[in-house]
Amino acid sequence: MHRWDLFVLDERNYDEVRRQAEGYDWVVWPRFAVYFDGPAADGVILSSVSGVQAGDPWSFAESAPGFDAAVPTCTGTSIEAVTTTVPSDWTGGNRVNVIAMPSDDGSTVKWIGAPEMEADGCA
Repeated sequence: MHRWDLFVLDERNYDEVRRQAEGYDWVVWPRFAVYFDGPAADGVILSSVSGVQAGDPWSFAESAPGFDAAVPTCTGTSIEAVTTTVPSDWTGGNRVNVIAMPSDDGSTVKWIGAPEMEADGCA
């Protein structure tokens, strides 16, 4: 994990042999993820495409055009989703999401992260 101010790059360490053997060379097995814990880092604006930032009122996240609390993600709530190419034999979802996590009291956006695949179940 690498952190610069309020920007976090989570470098994922997956089983590379399995990834190659199973052909997981696509978003469901991402090599990194990003998390925004604040609205800016070293003068760089950190936001979703729709403009949602950490620290915004949760009601602002709820008003984002892509906000969908019904999307099954393992963490957070989907605020944006993009359809992605998946193998023909893949039985999971085919959308990758930008997610927002509410603060403990539910009043603000605690952080924003991506990518997050849709899932039928979580470990």
